[in-house]
Amino acid sequence: MLALIRRWTLAVAILTPLAALVVAPSAASASSAPAIVKTIVSAGDTYVNEIRNVFFCTTKTCLAQRAQNVKLAQDGMAALDNEAAGALVATLPAPYTAPVKLFVNDDRLLSHAFTSFSKDTTKIAAYVDLGTIEFSTAALASDTAVLAALAGGHPVKFRFWAVGVSAMVYVLQTDLNSFAAPKNTGPEALAIAQHLVVDAAALEQHANGPSAPYNALVKKLASDEGRVAGTEVLKIQHQKAPLTTAQVLALNVAITKDITALAKLQNTLAKA
Repeated sequence: MLALIRRWTLAVAILTPLAALVVAPSAASASSAPAIVKTIVSAGDTYVNEIRNVFFCTTKTCLAQRAQNVKLAQDGMAALDNEAAGALVATLPAPYTAPVKLFVNDDRLLSHAFTSFSKDTTKIAAYVDLGTIEFSTAALASDTAVLAALAGGHPVKFRFWAVGVSAMVYVLQTDLNSFAAPKNTGPEALAIAQHLVVDAAALEQHANGPSAPYNALVKKLASDEGRVAGTEVLKIQHQKAPLTTAQVLALNVAITKDITALAKLQNTLAKA
């Protein structure tokens, strides 16, 4: 049921070098950016990459340096948490409010999963936390790219912004594939259904990119998936669910179409 190995290996292909996403703003434009934004942008994706090295890098070098990498990841997580704490109390001009709020939310998701992963005692708990780490690290990289673009006074490039959404959709698909049994019952199925709710909520929050048609597709996918997952959670808990089995099946068909349309549009926009 749990495609844990697939998640570890395929995640590398999706979350590869994010360091190049953040372009340092010019000195003139950066001088007007809020201090906390300067701090976030100046670190770039260093902290995110340190965390990803522990969870997603499987080269001989990474494995040989695991103890060192774990320490770097812990320090990186602490640094991200400090940036998020500073952002919570900062007074921000309007253009920065929404992207900084997303940064804080994504850090909260990552921090919780990062801390929980080291304490997990079951495969399903590790599976769920690893999925959150996958998409939240990518989302933080996208958030940082958006803030760098704002500080630099230039529009964010779609291919940089879309990294976070791409990872969320990938995790959503992985969860759906692991949740494909005709009848889903038990603690593993419940954990995956609950994680799909988290996937959908995070995806909807990030439907704010530079393409209105793409944002509309992201919102539709998040809404459809949230409805299905919420229904499955209630069914597994033996509570009254808002959707019938037929409605869930119809939405699953719609979700497949949503993902296909999203991928097609994304490929087009990324080349622009």
